[in-house]
Amino acid sequence: MDELIMNSIDSKASEIKIVINLREYSITVKDDGIGITAEEMEKIGKRYYSSKSMGSENGKEMTLGYQGEALSSIGQVSLLEIISNERERRRQNRKVIRGGQVILNVSEEPNDTHTKATQMKKVH
Repeated sequence: MDELIMNSIDSKASEIKIVINLREYSITVKDDGIGITAEEMEKIGKRYYSSKSMGSENGKEMTLGYQGEALSSIGQVSLLEIISNERERRRQNRKVIRGGQVILNVSEEPNDTHTKATQMKKVH
Protein backbone atom coordinates (compact mmCIF):
# COMPACT_ATOMS: atom_id res chain seq x y z
CA MET A 1 0.00 0.00 0.00
CA ASP A 2 2.84 2.37 0.87
CA GLU A 3 4.40 2.08 -2.60
CA LEU A 4 1.08 2.78 -4.30
CA ILE A 5 0.69 5.95 -2.25
CA MET A 6 4.30 6.94 -3.01
CA ASN A 7 3.62 6.41 -6.73
CA SER A 8 0.66 8.80 -6.45
CA ILE A 9 2.79 11.41 -4.69
CA ASP A 10 5.54 11.03 -7.30
CA SER A 11 2.97 11.63 -10.05
CA LYS A 12 2.35 15.12 -8.63
CA ALA A 13 -1.10 14.19 -7.29
CA SER A 14 -2.83 16.81 -5.18
CA GLU A 15 -5.55 14.37 -4.12
CA ILE A 16 -5.25 10.65 -3.29
CA LYS A 17 -8.25 8.49 -2.42
CA ILE A 18 -7.96 4.97 -0.96
CA VAL A 19 -10.97 2.65 -0.83
CA ILE A 20 -10.84 -0.70 0.97
CA ASN A 21 -13.84 -2.92 0.19
CA LEU A 22 -13.97 -5.80 2.67
CA ARG A 23 -16.88 -7.52 0.90
CA GLU A 24 -15.04 -7.69 -2.43
CA TYR A 25 -11.56 -8.10 -0.91
CA SER A 26 -10.40 -5.15 -3.00
CA ILE A 27 -8.26 -2.06 -2.56
CA THR A 28 -8.50 0.92 -4.90
CA VAL A 29 -6.07 3.85 -4.99
CA LYS A 30 -7.13 6.87 -7.08
CA ASP A 31 -5.21 10.08 -7.68
CA ASP A 32 -5.22 13.14 -9.91
CA GLY A 33 -1.57 12.90 -10.93
CA ILE A 34 -0.05 13.45 -14.38
CA GLY A 35 -0.89 9.96 -15.61
CA ILE A 36 1.02 7.09 -17.15
CA THR A 37 1.95 7.13 -20.84
CA ALA A 38 1.07 4.20 -23.10
CA GLU A 39 4.81 3.49 -23.40
CA GLU A 40 5.23 3.33 -19.62
CA MET A 41 2.03 1.30 -19.23
CA GLU A 42 3.50 -1.35 -21.53
CA LYS A 43 6.32 -1.91 -19.00
CA ILE A 44 4.37 -1.50 -15.75
CA GLY A 45 4.01 -4.72 -13.79
CA LYS A 46 7.29 -6.17 -15.01
CA ARG A 47 9.61 -7.07 -12.17
CA TYR A 48 12.14 -4.34 -11.32
CA TYR A 49 10.68 -1.90 -13.88
CA SER A 50 10.36 1.63 -12.59
CA SER A 51 10.05 4.93 -14.37
CA LYS A 52 11.39 6.58 -11.23
CA SER A 53 14.87 7.82 -10.48
CA MET A 54 17.05 5.88 -8.03
CA GLY A 55 18.53 9.13 -6.74
CA SER A 56 19.50 12.65 -7.64
CA GLU A 57 23.09 11.76 -8.58
CA ASN A 58 21.99 10.73 -12.08
CA GLY A 59 20.51 14.15 -12.76
CA LYS A 60 16.89 13.18 -12.21
CA GLU A 61 14.58 14.40 -9.50
CA MET A 62 14.55 12.26 -6.34
CA THR A 63 11.33 10.27 -5.98
CA LEU A 64 9.73 8.17 -3.24
CA GLY A 65 8.75 4.98 -5.05
CA TYR A 66 11.41 3.43 -7.27
CA GLN A 67 12.03 -0.26 -6.59
CA GLY A 68 9.65 -1.54 -9.26
CA GLU A 69 8.45 -4.31 -6.96
CA ALA A 70 4.97 -3.34 -5.75
CA LEU A 71 2.94 -3.64 -8.94
CA SER A 72 4.81 -6.73 -10.10
CA SER A 73 4.21 -8.49 -6.77
CA ILE A 74 0.56 -7.43 -6.60
CA GLY A 75 -0.01 -8.68 -10.16
CA GLN A 76 1.37 -12.09 -9.20
CA VAL A 77 -1.12 -12.74 -6.40
CA SER A 78 -4.24 -10.79 -7.37
CA LEU A 79 -6.20 -9.25 -10.20
CA LEU A 80 -4.47 -5.91 -10.76
CA GLU A 81 -6.14 -3.23 -12.88
CA ILE A 82 -4.39 0.05 -13.65
CA ILE A 83 -6.30 2.87 -15.37
CA SER A 84 -4.49 6.10 -16.15
CA ASN A 85 -5.48 9.17 -18.14
CA GLU A 86 -2.57 10.96 -19.81
CA ARG A 87 -3.06 14.69 -19.51
CA GLU A 88 -0.83 15.60 -22.44
CA ARG A 89 -2.26 13.21 -25.04
CA ARG A 90 -5.85 12.92 -23.82
CA ARG A 91 -5.54 9.13 -23.81
CA GLN A 92 -6.75 6.60 -21.25
CA ASN A 93 -4.36 3.69 -20.76
CA ARG A 94 -5.61 0.53 -19.08
CA LYS A 95 -3.78 -2.64 -18.10
CA VAL A 96 -5.04 -5.76 -16.33
CA ILE A 97 -2.68 -8.34 -14.86
CA ARG A 98 -3.72 -11.63 -13.26
CA GLY A 99 -1.37 -14.28 -11.94
CA GLY A 100 1.58 -12.39 -13.38
CA GLN A 101 0.13 -12.44 -16.92
CA VAL A 102 -1.08 -9.38 -18.81
CA ILE A 103 -4.65 -10.06 -19.91
CA LEU A 104 -5.45 -6.56 -21.22
CA ASN A 105 -3.40 -3.54 -22.31
CA VAL A 106 -5.29 -0.84 -24.23
CA SER A 107 -5.03 2.88 -25.00
CA GLU A 108 -8.17 4.82 -25.98
CA GLU A 109 -10.04 8.11 -25.66
CA PRO A 110 -10.74 8.88 -21.97
CA ASN A 111 -14.26 8.83 -20.61
CA ASP A 112 -13.64 10.98 -17.52
CA THR A 113 -11.17 13.43 -15.96
CA HIS A 114 -7.47 12.93 -15.22
CA THR A 115 -8.02 10.37 -12.47
CA LYS A 116 -5.64 7.46 -12.20
CA ALA A 117 -6.77 4.33 -10.37
CA THR A 118 -5.01 1.17 -9.27
CA GLN A 119 -7.28 -1.61 -8.08
CA MET A 120 -6.40 -4.99 -6.62
CA LYS A 121 -8.82 -7.86 -6.01
CA LYS A 122 -8.20 -11.15 -4.31
CA VAL A 123 -8.00 -14.05 -6.77
CA HIS A 124 -9.90 -17.15 -5.67
